[in-house]
Amino acid sequence: MFYFFKKYFLFILFFVPVPSFAVMDEALGGFAGFVDTFTSTVVRSVGALFMTMSVVAFFWGLLQFIWAKSNGGDGDKVKVGKDFMVWGLLALFIMFSVWGIIEFLGGVTGIKTGGNLEVPAVQLTAPR
Repeated sequence: MFYFFKKYFLFILFFVPVPSFAVMDEALGGFAGFVDTFTSTVVRSVGALFMTMSVVAFFWGLLQFIWAKSNGGDGDKVKVGKDFMVWGLLALFIMFSVWGIIEFLGGVTGIKTGGNLEVPAVQLTAPR
């Protein structure tokens, strides 16, 4: 099985997606429509998922910390709770910082963030 994929890897990589690109051109309005749809659905959903996971990690660490302190203050469990809180806050800080830097650079350069992406197109058919 592995030998098959190794032998035909380039064929699979370059020629199998061709029909899907033809469908993508009709359904989504070309590559620009695909990029716009991809960024508006997948990228935003993944970003929201990571934000949610970091908030959940922070509150899970807070619960572990409170539970460990109320049950006698076991050093290892308190440390695990603190670590979860720190990593959750660090993840939130990094994600909001990256978002802020992107918004700042977009404002400085005049690039609108959150809008439609205009991709330059090349005419592949001869004009009539």
